[in-house]
Amino acid sequence: MLHETNEEQKLSIENTGIRFESLNKDYELSEEIYLGLLNSNLVLLPTKEYSDAKNFFPEHTINFFEFLKSKEKKYEIAVDIASDDQDYKELELHSNIVHISEILVKGPLFDIAVSLIASYLYDLLKSRNKKPSEINTHVTINVEVGEKEKTQKINFEGSIENFERTMKALDIKKNSEE
Repeated sequence: MLHETNEEQKLSIENTGIRFESLNKDYELSEEIYLGLLNSNLVLLPTKEYSDAKNFFPEHTINFFEFLKSKEKKYEIAVDIASDDQDYKELELHSNIVHISEILVKGPLFDIAVSLIASYLYDLLKSRNKKPSEINTHVTINVEVGEKEKTQKINFEGSIENFERTMKALDIKKNSEE
């Protein structure tokens, strides 16, 4: 497990058991939704618990989902969301931190996922007339690494300005062997 902290950001990497094949039992999804997720390589996951709320998504997840869907053909990705339409709910946290929905991604697409998240965050900043150093973000990316049932859970909390540079400096394969 890697932990790195300074005043500007927090980064942690740990092994986790979340995998595409386990989403059904991990998130209590319908069979139809689960089978659809198996055809994806980037999935938005609900937060399991926050206070009294369970299986919710952060504020603006639908906007983020639509942004990713608009990039599917260009980046050859298949995006989905781990929720039935009737069960989908968002929790507004009213903070100056942009919370991005937790993501599960196939390892080879990690860099593409990071670039897309960064692009979305910068577009959001433009719409708010803010500088990248003025707003923080919280992003959790679960990366399936190889077929040894290893998944790396990467948590980043810090400025949007530092997000992409920090994430692209990571060596996911090396960290999964530790």
